[in-house]
This record gives sequence, C-alpha cells and structure tokens, in this order.
Amino acid sequence: VWRLASLISVRARQHRSAIRESEPYAFKQLQKACIGGDARPAYLALTAWLNRLEPGIDGHRFAREFGDADLAAELGVLSASLYGNGDRQVDLRAVSSGLGRARENFLQKSIGGKGAAVPPLNP
Repeated sequence: VWRLASLISVRARQHRSAIRESEPYAFKQLQKACIGGDARPAYLALTAWLNRLEPGIDGHRFAREFGDADLAAELGVLSASLYGNGDRQVDLRAVSSGLGRARENFLQKSIGGKGAAVPPLNP
C-alpha cells in the first residue's frame, strides 16, 4: 500500500511539473502578469513563454511574423520602459490581447505547416 501511495505521489509531482513546463501554462502566466499591470513581471513572463513556444524567438520577431503593427509597437514600448528611456506607458492589456491573437496565428500556421508536410497514404 505504501509503495502504491509513493508511486502515485511521484506521478502526481511529475504531472504537475509537466504542466508547469508547458506552453499553455506559460501563456496563462503571461496573461496574469499583464493583468497585474507591472511591466517587469510581464516582460519576464513574455520571455519565458516565448522560450516554450519556440526556443530562440524574440518578442519583436514573433510580433512581426505572427502579430500586427500594434503588437510590435507595444512590445517596443515595453522594452523601452524597462531598458531605455520609455516616454510612454505600456498598455499591457493591449499586449495581452495582441499576443493572444498572434499565438492563435502561430498555432494555426504551425499545425497547418505540419499537416501539409505529411505525404498522402496511398499516392
């Protein structure tokens, strides 16, 4: 009985760990950070999420490829507010909604791209 309880406990910890390391979890953390309204935690959550989504991609490239000009501009303001002379307050709600749309575009393109690469079963 104790072995079974121990095994269940280990499996549960592994499952929780896998969830915390997933892209959807990182995106939820990013959304929470944006709602919190503080630029620094939002930026850290953005970089963590992007690393889970596609390692090596930065926010500006992601915004250009999958987002729009408004998202790219807000990410520029976010960076400037932390590392430059940000003269404008970043709109983290706009960042969150823009990233949500860009994420959908990314996921659709990545799923569509993978599906198109599969050869037909009976050529």
